[in-house]
Amino acid sequence: MSNRHQYPFNGVCFNFHDRLLDCEEKKNMITFYGQSMSFHCHKQVSDILSEDNYDFQLLTHHSTYFNSETQENLKIELNEHTEADFHYHFLQISHGVRSKVSLLKDLFGVTKAQKYGLDNVHQLIDQETKWNSCMVGFFFPCAIRLGLRHWLASFLREQETIEELKWQLERVDLETIPGEMMKECVKRFFEFVIPNKHFC
Repeated sequence: MSNRHQYPFNGVCFNFHDRLLDCEEKKNMITFYGQSMSFHCHKQVSDILSEDNYDFQLLTHHSTYFNSETQENLKIELNEHTEADFHYHFLQISHGVRSKVSLLKDLFGVTKAQKYGLDNVHQLIDQETKWNSCMVGFFFPCAIRLGLRHWLASFLREQETIEELKWQLERVDLETIPGEMMKECVKRFFEFVIPNKHFC
């Protein structure tokens, strides 16, 4: 655990600031680096709860972006414009740490999850974001672009009139809305047009 920085992880977080002690011998490390920052995490983590004490992979297990077959430590360069604590937040969530919802950090996390092909992280952030109080209209096009289906479903329920829904839909290119998200929008539209009906 690290107390080097204080982050909203309910007192529990991983230390990604220090290199792994056995990384040169075992070649078991992924390093995300920039000129002014670096974060280090395991390629494999020993499952101490297992009777066989086998190794399981976190990032490498969930994404083909991280080549787990290589016999070398992995190095992935970060954009220097990336805020360090945003990437730190993303790594914590990617390793299963639950945190308080932070809209900007979670948006960053979703874009990184998409880049690295971490569908499980994308889904987790999507589900957490829907509980945020960010049910504000300016976020609608961004949620569509990032594929936040759970947030969208909650947001659509917040729309009280067909005019509100129409105004939101006019702000996005309807042809770019993914199929499942479009179904949610159409469903909400028909709930206004044909009240007292239940649409599946």
